[in-house]
Amino acid sequence: NGFAEPQPGGGWLYRLALGVFYSAPAQPDVASVRAVLSPQATAGPTSDMPFRDWMLRWDPVWNALKAGGFWESKKPWLMMFVGAENGPAYLDTVFGELTATQMGPGPVRISPMNAQALTRPNFMLPRRRTNEFWEISLIRFPAPNHPDVPSLLAQNRRFYDRAVALG
Repeated sequence: NGFAEPQPGGGWLYRLALGVFYSAPAQPDVASVRAVLSPQATAGPTSDMPFRDWMLRWDPVWNALKAGGFWESKKPWLMMFVGAENGPAYLDTVFGELTATQMGPGPVRISPMNAQALTRPNFMLPRRRTNEFWEISLIRFPAPNHPDVPSLLAQNRRFYDRAVALG
């Protein structure tokens, strides 16, 4: 999955987390995975870990948020599905308005998804031309006792309305 993190001086740092699953003694071909990344992507660190550790890799982050008092405060999160062809326009809207203060230490998740993997009836998906869509989520952790959570909820509504308008 991908995500964007607010930077202290402004702007956003975009990250991509990839998992390559394999069964020992086979080893993944990390070089071939990196070869398909765009030239703008910088190679980050790699690590080899059991599946359970991969699934629990966010636990230290959650524990730090709990220790900092963020966990008990209100979290006006927003999760949206946006058709792949409308993703860039939607993200332009979101990143054109969103600030680091409004996010706190939380990321903006940007994860590609495929509708063919969803088999439950009545699962709401955006209008789209292909099976691809994006899950875009604001995992907000505003400062404890943030004085203006209603404005964050109003902003979520604007972002929701934009997604609906795009399809």
